[in-house]
Amino acid sequence: MLNKEYEKVRISYEKALEIDPKSGIIFSNLSETYLRLKYFLKAIDMACKAMLHISNDHILYNKVLMRKAKALYHQDKFDECMAVLNKIKKDSNEK
Repeated sequence: MLNKEYEKVRISYEKALEIDPKSGIIFSNLSETYLRLKYFLKAIDMACKAMLHISNDHILYNKVLMRKAKALYHQDKFDECMAVLNKIKKDSNEK
């Protein structure tokens, strides 16, 4: 998908948040969209917001953590990225 198409997707998800501002899935998808657009700080922000609303969904929660880790990596925040990845690993080992 081209950046122009991701911009359209971004706008659609932002409109969806106006309808359902507590949807962890929308925040999660918006985080992925911002990753694709290389808006890494926004991707981190959306991932953090998603985690507030999906703590009861283990699989989606780890997916969002991975998105956060990717965005941190692209921001050269390697220690923070590793901390998030270790959290995923620890969580996976406990399940």
